[in-house]
Amino acid sequence: MKLMRLKLLSEFRGLAKGFEIDFTNSENTSNSIEPICLIGLNGSGKSNVLEVISEIFFYLEMFKSANKNDLKKYNYEFGFEIEYILPRSVYLEQINISGDKNLISDENYQMRIFKECNKTPFLRVLSNNELFFIDDVELVQDALSLPSQVIGYSSGMNELISNPYIKMDFQYLGDFNKFANDKADLFDSIEDNRLFFMDYDANKLITICNFLFDTSFDKDNENTQMGIINLSTVKKELKLEKLYSFSLSIKLKDNNSLPIKIPSFLNLAIENLKKCSTVFDEIKIENKEPYTMYEFYFYVNDMTKQLFKNYFKSARELYKTFYYLRLLNNHLIGKDTQYKIKNIKENINISALLPKYEESKKVFNISDISFKKNKIIKPVYYKQLSDGEHQFLHVIGTLLLMDKLGTLFLFDEPETHFNPEWRSKFVSIINDILLDEEQHMYREQELVLTTHSPFIVSDCKKENVYIFEKDSSLKVKIPKNPEFQT
Repeated sequence: MKLMRLKLLSEFRGLAKGFEIDFTNSENTSNSIEPICLIGLNGSGKSNVLEVISEIFFYLEMFKSANKNDLKKYNYEFGFEIEYILPRSVYLEQINISGDKNLISDENYQMRIFKECNKTPFLRVLSNNELFFIDDVELVQDALSLPSQVIGYSSGMNELISNPYIKMDFQYLGDFNKFANDKADLFDSIEDNRLFFMDYDANKLITICNFLFDTSFDKDNENTQMGIINLSTVKKELKLEKLYSFSLSIKLKDNNSLPIKIPSFLNLAIENLKKCSTVFDEIKIENKEPYTMYEFYFYVNDMTKQLFKNYFKSARELYKTFYYLRLLNNHLIGKDTQYKIKNIKENINISALLPKYEESKKVFNISDISFKKNKIIKPVYYKQLSDGEHQFLHVIGTLLLMDKLGTLFLFDEPETHFNPEWRSKFVSIINDILLDEEQHMYREQELVLTTHSPFIVSDCKKENVYIFEKDSSLKVKIPKNPEFQT
């Protein structure tokens, strides 16, 4: 995954119509992970870039998955041009172009997407060094290929970046409601969900999944091998030995105390969680509308980890299961609020509309996460970790877990709570954890981040650093690279 260019054909928050940023200077020549780093004063527009990229891929995901009879509804007033390169395997997984074999290449693919105001998008696809122009709306949908995942994160008060991801969550929940009465295993049919926002609660899921599938050397298990989830760096920096225990609860009732129906694959996942748990309890609540509650406790040892590997295969598969269970919490939100969120205006903070619930009232909840920490006898609870330790688990854990080729990470100030040492070696830590030791290669992924930290800027090449400023009329200037080597 490589971003090439972004241009706005309509105004977006602090970015004027015509705003453009060219990423071609930041092409990677060293076969390492080199983040695109956006810097500038508060209010200079750098976070707006992450926000509009998120909105663009939300729009394209909705367009890509829409019924063909509804495609012309996507001609509303939002205009942009975006170009990016995808790995060949990611491109071929998504397209439906059996009638035009000329679009199949042995190389990576460059997608050029043009969406004029009040029109549907059209494409230019670069394949075999030949440019193909596609403007028929149905053919555009068939030939459109997106990043395999778009992962958003914000450490500060900028919650507008979460808007498209929250809206996408409600779209996914709608799919759940459609499939809930189907007896088939529909896990594969919703596997391609690609927009995820990593908020504080998601960090709990990420942390548990990574530690359960950690294959770094453990003094209690001499047979462990190096693998794709290698927490050596995380455990060293945070002085953690291992995950000690955690609890899960699932309460299948909505905000009207009505039972929640779930797809069959989630029923299977609950059965598998029973098999992995140390203790579990299944409680049938015989109200006027009966529903089921589940309580799980997990003491984590080698057998626990092996059971999770047997039944959930990988950390990412387990995360998807937890993500879909957590999505059930949206059943607690009233229909009026759900409708308002789906039809929200651009500059309204959706997260402020979401009600906050006590843990005991959530449909799905994770609690009592604890670790064994170096030289400390008693278990240390997740809530006892510092802000910096939480953020380290969150940011680095996300990069470790979301390992699909063609993933785009959009991180707004990911180092806010880091100490100076972690900030100064942030880029080197990323490269350390994302190296595939067997292939001696780094993942084909893209990381775009905003920062105020001179430590991070100093670890990035000047071609990857973009300076944001406003002119005398308070419009955001076209960002440029610094003239000196950072």
